[in-house]
Amino acid sequence: MPDKTICPVCGKTEFQEECNYDICKYCGWENDDCFEEGGANTLSLIDYKNRYQIYMYLNPKYIWKTNGYPKLTAKDYCTYCHQYSTSNQENILLSSKCGCFFCQKIFDSKLISAHYINDKDGKTAVCPFCGVDSVLPDNKVDLSTDLLATMYKVWFE
Repeated sequence: MPDKTICPVCGKTEFQEECNYDICKYCGWENDDCFEEGGANTLSLIDYKNRYQIYMYLNPKYIWKTNGYPKLTAKDYCTYCHQYSTSNQENILLSSKCGCFFCQKIFDSKLISAHYINDKDGKTAVCPFCGVDSVLPDNKVDLSTDLLATMYKVWFE
């Protein structure tokens, strides 16, 4: 009897055997033996998981078999990233860098140490440079000047 395996992306599908090339109806991952970029899934397993998390954040009822791959806009990605700008003390402490999408500076997370405000779900970091609560931790988003500039346009213009 072959070994069954659970979908490595969503954990919702049990494939009847390893590497049978079946496709998960929930996330669309093809059950191959390549977890790096260039296999049957095109994206690496890590990138695929990240994309699936974004889909699920934007639409908690997302099912690949029903919805297919949605087209993500820059605004969609900014909406996903914005969740990490509130009640983010724990993530800031786990990060080495932070970025503020108001003043668009990337800086060492240790500069936040005394810059928090209380909110209903915890503590939210405030930028030590501009004083705005628009700080993103690098343990949850890929910080870049492009991302911060896009976030600024979406949330402040």
